[in-house]
Amino acid sequence: MRTRYFLKASLIILLSFLFVFFGAGCAQKHTTELYPIIKNLKYGYIDKTGKVIIKPKFDNAFNFTEDMAMTGMFEKGETKYGYINRTGKTVVENKYDMSMGFSEGLAYVLLPKSEGGKMAYIDKTGKIVLKTDSDIVGNFKEGLACVLSGNTQLSTSNILDRFISKEIPKDIFCRFIDQKGNVIIQPKYNVNGIYAENFSEGLFRARQGDMWVFIDKKGSVVFSCNYYYVESFKEGLARYRTDKTDKAKYGFIDKNGKSVIAAKFDYAENFSEGVALVRIGDEKTGKWGFIGMDGKFIIEPKYNFALPFKEGLACFRLTENGKWGFIDKKGKVKIEPKFDVSASFSGGLAEIIKIDFEVADIDKNDGVSIGYINTKGKYIWNVQN
Repeated sequence: MRTRYFLKASLIILLSFLFVFFGAGCAQKHTTELYPIIKNLKYGYIDKTGKVIIKPKFDNAFNFTEDMAMTGMFEKGETKYGYINRTGKTVVENKYDMSMGFSEGLAYVLLPKSEGGKMAYIDKTGKIVLKTDSDIVGNFKEGLACVLSGNTQLSTSNILDRFISKEIPKDIFCRFIDQKGNVIIQPKYNVNGIYAENFSEGLFRARQGDMWVFIDKKGSVVFSCNYYYVESFKEGLARYRTDKTDKAKYGFIDKNGKSVIAAKFDYAENFSEGVALVRIGDEKTGKWGFIGMDGKFIIEPKYNFALPFKEGLACFRLTENGKWGFIDKKGKVKIEPKFDVSASFSGGLAEIIKIDFEVADIDKNDGVSIGYINTKGKYIWNVQN
């Protein structure tokens, strides 16, 4: 039984981290931040002080982007998604099976089969401004959006295969469009096909034959490289993996394709706030630390696990089943380890999950409480589900 609870706890951790990277990470800065909460199985929003601004009434809710938040309502066995404004008013009705947050004034939604069943872009009034012929598209960023073509039909198995292997299928291509639907870059580059990526810092990474290429907004190749895997640029550097084996190392290249931080780490995350999280050793016994832009350690590897720095603080854990706390960029503990699960800070708050492992059951929402802390480690919202 306890194994079941730990497996469920692991799922909570995964979902929490996904929320951080795909939700909180793209939250728009605003004079009054709003944060999703859950109470009595309904979602609402609080401000930074813990005051309820939008009462819990949604079956699902996500972070605000560009003053709009995606919400879900469950009806007739399905969750339908729409959008609210910062007062909680529904401005786009809950009618889509799938949607994403707003970026550069538009959001993509999955049209019902009666309307073609493909992805389209809507504006903040809910008006469809651009239809596509694709099952997978990306948000607009830096003026362009990626639209995939080819074998984009996904199943649970091939999503996992593509994610784990890092292999790039040769039958999926990306083209880039502007907000008028004009094709700016023709579909001649391969991508992973799990999701449509964006330009990052003026460059887009793709696959051409057996080489990784980075292209500019005209579709021209700026440089190529033959590493097993390479990421998009963050803060001027992109991480790469040397090969497919268990002994592969990670390093970083600059925008000329030159390796400026040698591949000597057993794992590495992208740079965030001038530092990168790296691991020395294998997944089971290795330790995590942080390096600067010169590749030298600013915090020696001593953590069982950690998350990248956000807003000057990084979440860490010293032992496998230990509690989570927060350190600053000097490695000084700013918030003592006392949390079962923690996410990174966003807008001055961090999401915290507390688990009673003796009774924890995600299916029944028992033994799990979700809240937020401020940068002093004080709860400003803590409620039992």
